[in-house]
Amino acid sequence: MSKPVEQKANSNLAAITALKTLFEDLSTKWRLAEDNAVLAEGQAGVDTANLHPFGTVNIDKCRQDFLNLTTAVRTNCSQFESEVISDVTKIGNGAESAFRKHLMHLKEQANFESTVVRVKGNLQQTIRKLSGAVTNTDSAPYSTMKINALRELAEELGLECYLDTSEKPGFESSVTTITAAGNIIVVDIDIDEKGVVLKAKLTYASDIHQNDKVDKILLENLQLDDPSEFRTNLSVLAFCDKMNTKHKPIDFFIIMKDLTEDLRTIYNQEILMATNDVGFVLNNGHGIPQMHVAHPGLTIYYWAGPAELLDTQWGQLQATIENAEVPSTLKNAAKLWITFAESSNIITYPPAPKPHYLLSFDDTQENIQAEPNGEHFIILDEPQFNDAAASIRYIKTLPTHPEAVSVPICFVANFEQPIPASEYTCSRLAKLIGLSGTNSQQTYGNIAMSTEGDTCLEALLIEDCATGEQSESKQKGDVSNLLGDNMQWNVNIDNMHQQYVYTKSTSIRGKLLHRIPFEHPVQLLNILQILRKQIVFNHLFRSVFNRESMPKEAGEQPVKSEISLADLLQDEDDDTNSMNLEVAVLQAPSSIQVTMMAPKSDNDIFLLVTFIINISDAAPTTPTVTMQKPTSLDVNGEQQMAWNTEIFDQQKMNTVIQQTCSIPLLARWMWNRMKASAEPYVVASAKKSFARTNSYFDKSDSSNKRLRSLMGSQLGAKSMDID
Repeated sequence: MSKPVEQKANSNLAAITALKTLFEDLSTKWRLAEDNAVLAEGQAGVDTANLHPFGTVNIDKCRQDFLNLTTAVRTNCSQFESEVISDVTKIGNGAESAFRKHLMHLKEQANFESTVVRVKGNLQQTIRKLSGAVTNTDSAPYSTMKINALRELAEELGLECYLDTSEKPGFESSVTTITAAGNIIVVDIDIDEKGVVLKAKLTYASDIHQNDKVDKILLENLQLDDPSEFRTNLSVLAFCDKMNTKHKPIDFFIIMKDLTEDLRTIYNQEILMATNDVGFVLNNGHGIPQMHVAHPGLTIYYWAGPAELLDTQWGQLQATIENAEVPSTLKNAAKLWITFAESSNIITYPPAPKPHYLLSFDDTQENIQAEPNGEHFIILDEPQFNDAAASIRYIKTLPTHPEAVSVPICFVANFEQPIPASEYTCSRLAKLIGLSGTNSQQTYGNIAMSTEGDTCLEALLIEDCATGEQSESKQKGDVSNLLGDNMQWNVNIDNMHQQYVYTKSTSIRGKLLHRIPFEHPVQLLNILQILRKQIVFNHLFRSVFNRESMPKEAGEQPVKSEISLADLLQDEDDDTNSMNLEVAVLQAPSSIQVTMMAPKSDNDIFLLVTFIINISDAAPTTPTVTMQKPTSLDVNGEQQMAWNTEIFDQQKMNTVIQQTCSIPLLARWMWNRMKASAEPYVVASAKKSFARTNSYFDKSDSSNKRLRSLMGSQLGAKSMDID
């Protein structure tokens, strides 16, 4: 055995680390991680020289070590309470400055909580391993294993668990009913002798909460043998049950129900403003709220791509939304799921006499203050981004309200799949929800965002491209190398072949968004707009760099760093459309730059076409296209040239990118426009240019280096095409 207590644990972190070492040592000596076959083969090799009365571990010493370490944690906590908290209490109002240094120290130790959570998980896993070893669960029936797993989950979540096995009419074998009961909720699960889940029923203490959709969600989780989803959904119900008991008279089930009604009212207002254009409200307004979709509680659909919008039957969709059903066309749409979580901030929820957040159009500050306890309310105006979202006003309850309850519980927007986000997006969210920076999520118990080292955003966006039958180390290497400037990505659209190279000047830091805490619904539209901007950027980036277009391991060679003229010249009889393009991220998630060579033309010897796709904060779902100035002058070298607007129509380019949200489709549209036009691509600009400038190449030396070298090798050539 290792000796983790030979040195006194002067901090909780040291004690927890020693506990972890203790249990890891136990697991190794008891060989808990090995299966029965390996254990049977290794029995002859047991070291009998270090045996103790109960095997290879000195149980008495382990118990003493465990007691010493847990006592150290209690002692440290008691010392902090007696020496710090009591002193601060004695100081009174002047304690703020004296206590600030202790608060700073606590913030620096914010990672301690995650360490405790990991150790708790290890302890629970150890208990399950030991229990399994004693009861020999490997030979137990599947139904028994499933019942035991459900019972352990219920007890872990603080629910009382009861088992009842009986004969039920209509079933050939006996049925075991597992009852997980809290103070407000009761979950009954019926399982037959084969381990098949027959029924799942959630019952509330009050009939006002009853909804068959939750029963369907839980039953589906169990029948599909998805313990992770079932754990998540049952945890949400158990948390609300626990908080309702702890913070009476507040009812978090009713708060979620009232919030859903408020968002449904906003949705109906926006549908009228948008003349029943559901897609417009989905992508630009407050989204589509639905109750009990894949999880208990409120789900908001807030963005769908062009493919989902194209396949949607809007009349049928509107009917399903009005019936509070889940539209099948929205299964792949971006959505968030709102729950509750513990917070370090104290939040005041609406009192029972005035439970809603949404303020009606007729109410004013004077009307609100004229009501009983009206002086304890304030009106909040939601920021207005565009004409798509209705102008909404909310009411906020002040902590001074005599009937309101203030608790350390906040709303949380959860994502089923983490969203890769840039540092700019994370900083905007952090500022919105009141965090001081992108690394301050620990104040909310790590519920905002997560990161692994200095992961770049591009690697997060193409992470799925490196999955498969490869080793983990090779996958990580592939992710970092796939976007090298010598790697070629291939996109095929009908009869056109596009070859892309990503040029990266500086690394873009990225994080994975899992959850976003917020305190009041007035923050929701801001959150949706920030997420929409990041998701549109991600969608555009992935329209080029995805699993279908990724460089193959065999059959395709990396792009050569230098390309000769012979490699570029296309045979005149070859009518296959082929394009070479370069993509660069100027600022994530605000702009993406694309550069391509114009097709062969009698009017233009050689021309680089560069355009930037811009995603604004105010209208993130309607990206726009901006053409960079052409890199050519007139024959006299005096007058600056401009793009021919008959070919490069600004309004049409914006329409294409907004309707497709695809860089390859926009590039194909521009290529076809240039090939079909008999006019020159550039025309003389009205403004004189007295000095030869190159506005494009002045941007960045690292971008477009390959195409730039090609341009130099083409001097003297009458025409060319891209192979």
